[in-house]
Amino acid sequence: MNENLLCPIFEHCGLCTFLPLSSDEEKDRKLGVLQKLFPRFRISWIDSPHRLGYRQRISLRCDSKGSLGYYKPKSHDLIDISHCSIADTSINTILNQLPKSPTPFQSIEFRTNGERVIAQVYSKRRAPASRKKIIPWLKPFVTGIALDQKTIFGDTSLAFSIGNVQHRFQPKTFFQVNMAINQILVNHIIAYVTTIQPTHILDLYSGAGNIGLALVKRGFNVTLMESAGSSCTDARATCKRNQIKANIIESPAEKYIAGSLFFDLLILDPPRAGCGPKLKDFVLTKPKNIIYVSCHPYNLKKDASLLQKEGYHLQEITAFNMFPGTPHLETLCLFQHN
Repeated sequence: MNENLLCPIFEHCGLCTFLPLSSDEEKDRKLGVLQKLFPRFRISWIDSPHRLGYRQRISLRCDSKGSLGYYKPKSHDLIDISHCSIADTSINTILNQLPKSPTPFQSIEFRTNGERVIAQVYSKRRAPASRKKIIPWLKPFVTGIALDQKTIFGDTSLAFSIGNVQHRFQPKTFFQVNMAINQILVNHIIAYVTTIQPTHILDLYSGAGNIGLALVKRGFNVTLMESAGSSCTDARATCKRNQIKANIIESPAEKYIAGSLFFDLLILDPPRAGCGPKLKDFVLTKPKNIIYVSCHPYNLKKDASLLQKEGYHLQEITAFNMFPGTPHLETLCLFQHN
């Protein structure tokens, strides 16, 4: 099926460049990149349960006329939209009905768990948006509104179940855009960890506990380290809500001091830039196993090469199609110390 026929802005947007491809063509393109980087490995592929309507977070810009949309590639020319083919149905319902903004602002993020939609508005620099105009504009369409990360109407938290852990994420807290395949990824990690039975796990770049707390739920001893305060606050609240215990350290992973913690399994889920030189400190104590989740194949290759120099053997590579219709990909690698 030619998916771009379902997207009214495909030819101008430039975000979903793989939409014209069939599912098989997209798979071949994405696996081809990984295969060139890791030519000796058989790479497994897990597709997204949904090719369209999977994004549970989208961010739109606002122009001087109050129109919402995406910027054209390499420009600040706005494409006014009332539908995004990869956005969740509940978000598109709002986009189709929402009038133009009565007040200027920088951007707006719509976030949903499939049941509720909340909006987070960001003001322009040195020009705070008017909450008196924002609230009546959005109130008929969403159940919560945040302005510059502060709640100004309703409930701005969203509930999710991940790995049988009941989470509630505040507006500042990051969560994966494609929760359906995220659950598959977490289940894959749970199965692997259950097989190797580590004594203690260090989950760096842990976020709000997407992976780590699912393992705590299954009785594993986990230390989570995360720099974002909102994510740590949500993770602690999640532990209390689910009656589980985890050691949660609010600190950038880059400040980890080698040897300060004992762990025999290391979980890494870094930002796009990867771990970089600090990776040597992470593995200085030679944990037996490493789980590495990456959204950037080329930076993954750099870190994998460093791990191999440190005596780690790459056991498994699995590609998760977290972002269908786009060139982006989530990759899971399993390493074991020789």
